[in-house]
Amino acid sequence: MKAVVTGANGFVGPHLVRHLEQSGDEVIPFGKGTGPDLRDHSEWRSTIGELAPDAIYHLAGWSNVGTSWDSPAACFNLNTQGTVNVLDAARVAGVEKVIVASSADLYETRTDGPIDEDHQLQATNPYAASKLACEVAAAQYFQGYGLPVVLARPFNHMGPGQGVGFVAPDFASQIVAIENGNLDRIRH
Repeated sequence: MKAVVTGANGFVGPHLVRHLEQSGDEVIPFGKGTGPDLRDHSEWRSTIGELAPDAIYHLAGWSNVGTSWDSPAACFNLNTQGTVNVLDAARVAGVEKVIVASSADLYETRTDGPIDEDHQLQATNPYAASKLACEVAAAQYFQGYGLPVVLARPFNHMGPGQGVGFVAPDFASQIVAIENGNLDRIRH
């Protein structure tokens, strides 16, 4: 299978690329500095049309909840316009499957029990609002055009290679600073 991975040089992208390659897939990785700008509709149509992939894994976009508060319009624009551009390019090229990475941040967080797919949605920050709009667009491409779209709502990711600016690496770096005597307490 030939697969395009957007966000291939982000935190999750390299792991997905490695997995797909180990599974025998031909992978075309796009990330910052490679491939079309997410906001360039015609470039996405042209690129996906020329590559003719079987699948697109769309991971690219604004991923930091905290910084989405600093630039809500930029976050919303990048995520929603980028997703629509990828979906439309896939539709025109006849891509067989598009996997869109959304976020579990869409779920209402005050709960007494586990969260599943039927849990109430409540986008409480600019990042979550943008991801909800991406899901609406993906559903429209599925319902209106028949584009085979799969939505994933992953919960927090963590592990080696995740940059500071996300909760787990932030706490870990502060713990190291405390152990080295450079910080008196963890801040969040």
